[in-house]
Amino acid sequence: MTGLEKILEQIRLDAEESAAGIRKQAEQEAAEFLNGEEAGIEKQLLADREKIKSDAALKLSRGQSAAALYRRKKLLYARQEIVADRIEEAKQYLKDLPDEEYFLYLKRLLTKYALQEKGEICFSRRDLKRLPQDFRSYAESMGLAVSNQPVRTDGGFLLSYRDAVVDCSFDVLFASERDRLADKVKEMLF
Repeated sequence: MTGLEKILEQIRLDAEESAAGIRKQAEQEAAEFLNGEEAGIEKQLLADREKIKSDAALKLSRGQSAAALYRRKKLLYARQEIVADRIEEAKQYLKDLPDEEYFLYLKRLLTKYALQEKGEICFSRRDLKRLPQDFRSYAESMGLAVSNQPVRTDGGFLLSYRDAVVDCSFDVLFASERDRLADKVKEMLF
């Protein structure tokens, strides 16, 4: 080997050694970078998992609250339906009373709602047909003439005075007492 060949060989060896050192340093830096990135990614994954768990717990809580609210609304609606049905049954019970009991009840209503002046008492067509004579006499003793013209009512009666009409139909009486009746029905049922 000549001197030039030795120099070239030495340059080649130095270059290979330098390249190997650069490669080793690059691999080491790449490994450190990857380890750092993996740690960062792992840390981010843990944070993301915690956030997902927290979000899921919040959504579950909201869902449970919404379900509980829906259940309470449905329960309230069902109770209101039951109360309304019982009130309607009570009204129907009064309408279906035997004539003697029915007009006895109407006498009590008349005593409670009649004004101390002359007037007229009006019944439905059905009630006019079955009106007992003793009720007619009772109404007349209170200064009320029994009208032969039927009115549209489904139970009860109307009192007509010169300046006022007192509606004692079952629909109006039950409507005016609805809250009180509903409270009593709720108390009995629930």
